[in-house]
Amino acid sequence: MYIYVKKISKYLTSKYICLLLFSAMRDDDIYLDFTGVYYISTEFAITYKKMKGESKKNIKEVNLPYYYRTLF
Repeated sequence: MYIYVKKISKYLTSKYICLLLFSAMRDDDIYLDFTGVYYISTEFAITYKKMKGESKKNIKEVNLPYYYRTLF
């Protein structure tokens, strides 16, 4: 499954947006395309990293800007 993150939000700023993102994941193999995402907050990144670690899904980040890679 391929998810364009910008369709959920271009500004990833809260835990709530992270919950929306994970609720959109239906398959076991997920590709998250971050093209067009302008901002990722620390709160979102911490929640995303925690939820990704707890998830049994195979999640891959695509087109994630270099300066955000250290957050994940």
